[in-house]
Amino acid sequence: MKRVFTILILLVTALCCNAHSTDKNTIKFMGHPVDGSKTRMRIHLLKNGFTYNKYTDYYIGSFNGYTVRVGISTYKKKVDRIHVTFEYTDELNIRYDYNNLIKQFNKNNKYISFIENKLISQNEDISNEITKNNGRFYAEYFYKPQIDSLESVENLKEELIRRYTNEQLEEILTGHVWFIISKINNAYMIELFYDNLNNRPKGEDL
Repeated sequence: MKRVFTILILLVTALCCNAHSTDKNTIKFMGHPVDGSKTRMRIHLLKNGFTYNKYTDYYIGSFNGYTVRVGISTYKKKVDRIHVTFEYTDELNIRYDYNNLIKQFNKNNKYISFIENKLISQNEDISNEITKNNGRFYAEYFYKPQIDSLESVENLKEELIRRYTNEQLEEILTGHVWFIISKINNAYMIELFYDNLNNRPKGEDL
């Protein structure tokens, strides 16, 4: 009887994990939901060739053609954010890398944006904009909501704005991806974030 009970528990756990991992509205990082336990995300990264640095609590590996560090953030024991930091580079390369990311996200049909994510022009002085003008190079996208009645809508952004209030959109748009350029001395780095907004703090602890 005890053995049967144990098997049932394992089956229920497996079903729950499978249902969780196939949730079509959960944003994913490298194919894995940004959700669940830190251990599950850790296993996923290690399976994809990342190595763990216990001193920094970062995972180092290859992502989108770059060597990156990946940090896993949790809130109330659930993964709520993946923080990807690219290697430091110079102003010429950071312009290309930032613009390339915007172009890639614009072409990716998994995401939608409600702002104009501007490319950095060749004339723009990135260093001067950041250090003297307190400028911020920032781009953001949302994981497209999987709603049956919207799957065939061509102009999804306009339809979402037409159908839903801002408050309703906050409930529907549960996956957020954004990235910025950080600068230290004369070196530049892109920081990229994958947020599961369902798991992020909502002020309940204030």
